[in-house]
Amino acid sequence: AIHPQKYKMKQNRRNVTAIGVVSGAVVGTMVFPLLGTAVGGAAAGYACNKLSKHGERRAQRKWEQSNFQRQAQQSHVVDAEYV
Repeated sequence: AIHPQKYKMKQNRRNVTAIGVVSGAVVGTMVFPLLGTAVGGAAAGYACNKLSKHGERRAQRKWEQSNFQRQAQQSHVVDAEYV
């Protein structure tokens, strides 16, 4: 089952990655003017993307667990008695 906010999280990840690239490039430029721009932007963009994906996977896992528990409580098998 797919998390109901999956596409919104994907859009947010794209925005966060773009912001990370720009801020990393700015910081990289301050530290090491020419090469720092490219390296800082790439590193910060990669890190932001990975962190966002980690958060999405965590949200998906939590949603699946809660959804599974909700369906298990509504199931007729749970009410059955074993002798």
